[in-house]
Amino acid sequence: MKKFCLAALMLVLGLGTVACEQGAGEGGPVAWSAETRPYLDHATKVANYLVSVSEANGLTAEVAFSPGGTRSWVPEGAELGAGLDLAEGQAGITLFLLELYRVTQDEAHRAQAVYAANSLLASCEEDLKAEEPTLGTGLYDGIAGIGFVLHRASEVLGESRFREAAASCAQAIEERLTSRAGMATWGTENGLYSGDAGSGLYLLYAAKKMGRREALEPLREVGNRYLEIGRLDWKSGALYWTVSDRDGMIFPNFSRGNAGIGYFLIDLYKHTEDDQYLSLASAGAEYLKAIAQAKRGESFLLPYGMSKRDWRNRYELGWADGIIGSSRFFYHLAYTTGDPQWTEILDQCIASVSSSEPDSTWSLRDGKGSVAQFWVQLYQNLNDQKYMDLAQPMLEALVGEAKISEATVSPTQMSWSVPDTENPERATTPLGYLNGAAGMGLLMLQMDAALQSHKWPLVLPDDPFGPFEEF
Repeated sequence: MKKFCLAALMLVLGLGTVACEQGAGEGGPVAWSAETRPYLDHATKVANYLVSVSEANGLTAEVAFSPGGTRSWVPEGAELGAGLDLAEGQAGITLFLLELYRVTQDEAHRAQAVYAANSLLASCEEDLKAEEPTLGTGLYDGIAGIGFVLHRASEVLGESRFREAAASCAQAIEERLTSRAGMATWGTENGLYSGDAGSGLYLLYAAKKMGRREALEPLREVGNRYLEIGRLDWKSGALYWTVSDRDGMIFPNFSRGNAGIGYFLIDLYKHTEDDQYLSLASAGAEYLKAIAQAKRGESFLLPYGMSKRDWRNRYELGWADGIIGSSRFFYHLAYTTGDPQWTEILDQCIASVSSSEPDSTWSLRDGKGSVAQFWVQLYQNLNDQKYMDLAQPMLEALVGEAKISEATVSPTQMSWSVPDTENPERATTPLGYLNGAAGMGLLMLQMDAALQSHKWPLVLPDDPFGPFEEF
């Protein structure tokens, strides 16, 4: 297996050594103030908002935060309704509350996190046992993302029942793997957000974190399928994948296309030491090189899509369909292979983000939040002050866009609104991870950790920026 250490990647990027210490909040309540840790203060205000939503929808504090509470965070039919998924629903809310407790070690935050995790566990188990389950297997819209959050709950709260539930999610995903035309698939999409690549990433995570290595053999079959269904671009001779077998649309970026699929294939290679998967990921990267708008040493932008003329001239920055998401793939590829061409492209991606105007929205999915998170992640991993200098004004702008509760409301709440496209006078206030308050709260916590020189231990299955671990 090829090895490429973080120090080598940093030398290629021209950076010094990383000097991060263990994060706070391990083993006792943390003393802090809004003046000394403003971003932690913002995160607590986000939690206050989420608590207020649960209470406004019929969950009293006594019911919502009792250790045995099993009701949904936001009841069905509520105006600000949310599902169970990681992207927009309860799993994302739970993840934020878990990390807030980990940082503060505050018992009130623990009670909130326990309630949210209990509710998520009960609702997920109910769906898994149903004759006709409603949850798919996806990472951001299904069981895989929920399983990840439940496993994180076991780590933060120290309760094995959450680990067992996370293993049940992995088992359910394994059992739903089917054969189509002699190839292993979950029968949905090919990409990372809701497709086979994302489901596969969670099973690889489960193999690593929970010892469920029995899934590796069927995952080889999933990887082999990408070899069979890949299509050759007649201009470049490189390989690309469509959204699904039935949908021939081409979205090359992280959530639905080559970048996310390639990320999964790299992880599969690292678990199996089978070079064909790394070669397949590299072939997918060659396609991205072929379609990119690139200027050597200055920029590297990928089209939103390739199936329509106007898509080919549309370049986004965000996690889902922009260069920030695809940078995760190039970062992963550079670290794994040690090939300087991928590090050079990563440099170009970073230059593109720094010279481009972000989307006017604020979310982690495709707005200013995704840009801010990118700078914070690079700062934490590469210890270069220029990334913090880019992150701080972006975070300050996001805080400036937040809705702060009136002085008569106690405790103070913080949230972000999205205008209704059909009725501009109305606005919704999303709750979840990719598009909502929970994601903003996690970003505030991550910024706090960076300013405190603390490691950020939360590493999602599609996140290459966390602590580097050998497989």
